Amino acid sequence: MTENRVNALVERLLQINWTERADQRVSQALLMEEYLRRSALWAKEYSGGWLFSDVAAMVDPAVRASPEALQRIESGLPIWVNSITRRTIEYALHFAALSDAGAPLPDLPNPFEPLMLLFERGNIFSRDGAGFIDVDFLGIRRGRLSDHLKDEPRAPETLAELDELDWAELAKGLERELPALPEGAQLMISEDGDPDHRRHIRFVRDEGGLVATLAVDDSPEEEIAAGGRRPPAPAGASHERGLSPTSPQTPEQIRALADAVIVALRKWRGVTEPAALQYRAWQSETGEKIYMHKLRLKPEMTE
Repeated sequence: MTENRVNALVERLLQINWTERADQRVSQALLMEEYLRRSALWAKEYSGGWLFSDVAAMVDPAVRASPEALQRIESGLPIWVNSITRRTIEYALHFAALSDAGAPLPDLPNPFEPLMLLFERGNIFSRDGAGFIDVDFLGIRRGRLSDHLKDEPRAPETLAELDELDWAELAKGLERELPALPEGAQLMISEDGDPDHRRHIRFVRDEGGLVATLAVDDSPEEEIAAGGRRPPAPAGASHERGLSPTSPQTPEQIRALADAVIVALRKWRGVTEPAALQYRAWQSETGEKIYMHKLRLKPEMTE
């Protein structure tokens, strides 16, 4: 038996950055729900165990991934990766071994692929004693096998589609947090790893309302407004330019501003995923930190 798929999965897993990324929790939660759906389909097919089970053992218990492959994974994972995550990775390797062995398989989707994508998006999972599966701080109801026997997938499989889910969630987070930004406070969203904040979006709440500006590099750049683009600013103008022509007040205006911010980040700043972003919010006069958990971005680490 060759181990092309087993070895490919080992290499894939060893490339993972296990970071617990809050900005991708929505896509990760849906990937867990998709795993539950696929696991239920396989359990029904073989009348076997359902949740976090060794599916390969139900198909052909004689087919196993090699001890060498299992040892590479065991020694390559960070020490804090918990036992249930390690166990499902082992089961995924055994399942890959079925294909390498040419074992006949039913026309069902790979039960472990959603978990592999979940791990690649930066998170482990755990189980609590109240019937929930925890993906960081998001709880997914375990339910019963029959609850998950559905034909419609719960999550896409492509990284681009998963990223779209997380961009949409960031827009929703802005819609929730911006109206609550107190007077005299600022919110800055910048790219992680840019300590000088050369490129950022700043929201300021003053007595006149909410003002949003885009900071750019040394070259002049177009302003971005809810609903369209504006002509390029003249050379020598301020490098921090308005995102909104008027202070947004209504939910519709806030939503339009949030959409304009996402466009600015993706199209003009070239940010490929929310994971590349961080935020800092504070009171201008006192410097007191403000936490905006609904953004689901990582806070900037400051002294």
